[in-house]
Amino acid sequence: MVRERFERGKRIWYMCSFMEKEQMVEMESVLETEIRMKNLNSYLE
Repeated sequence: MVRERFERGKRIWYMCSFMEKEQMVEMESVLETEIRMKNLNSYLE
């Protein structure tokens, strides 16, 4: 799970625990996208 790998992810999932399930999935998608962008940027640097 995302929260097991990323400290920032832990905070997001903690906040999402009070939200609707659909919103949790949406937040996960945003987090995964940010992770991919960071990985891409690390390759470009």
